[in-house]
Amino acid sequence: MAYLIRGNELELAVSVGTVLGESAAPATYYALELLARKCMMIPMCFPSVGYRNLAADLLLMTPDNELHLVKLCAFYPGCIEEINDLHKKCKLPPVEECMQLAEMAHADGNVFETIKYYLLSKEPEKALPIGIDFVKEYISISNWTLDTIYPVLDLLSYIRTEKLVLHTCTEARNELLILCGYIGALLAIRRQYQSIVPALYEYTCS
Repeated sequence: MAYLIRGNELELAVSVGTVLGESAAPATYYALELLARKCMMIPMCFPSVGYRNLAADLLLMTPDNELHLVKLCAFYPGCIEEINDLHKKCKLPPVEECMQLAEMAHADGNVFETIKYYLLSKEPEKALPIGIDFVKEYISISNWTLDTIYPVLDLLSYIRTEKLVLHTCTEARNELLILCGYIGALLAIRRQYQSIVPALYEYTCS
């Protein structure tokens, strides 16, 4: 299954894992997540209901799937009605309610929940300054850890593209790219993907 996943034979990996059952469950769930992400990264097809629903169905087959479903809904580039339909399928609150939940989380000082619900609202760009300021403030402390920074940047990266390219988001977009390049390089070092580290640092510096 590892060879199938590395070879991008994800459909076959899921099929084999389903036959093998519980012993192959972790690899099967990972293949399902990758397959759902593959559906999300087809720019011409993802807005179609078929690819959207397929990605959601695949993620619903995995345990502890809420965060993956949040990323799917945050990334989906549809109208409000379509997004709310996807939210319902993924058992998430409607867009209007997400704005209220974001404001409540912000008032409570819960940064991650604030970002999550803003990304699911009709104004996802509001998540950018909150998340970026949190990361910049945190890395100014000498004993900061990658495990605290990475989840926030990972979630922010699923903001819808049409919102990220707005001229009002230019500064925030550039800062997000810089921080993702830097943290991505540190993550690559941890995971022993040394070959891509120089390219990531060069990208970050430029």
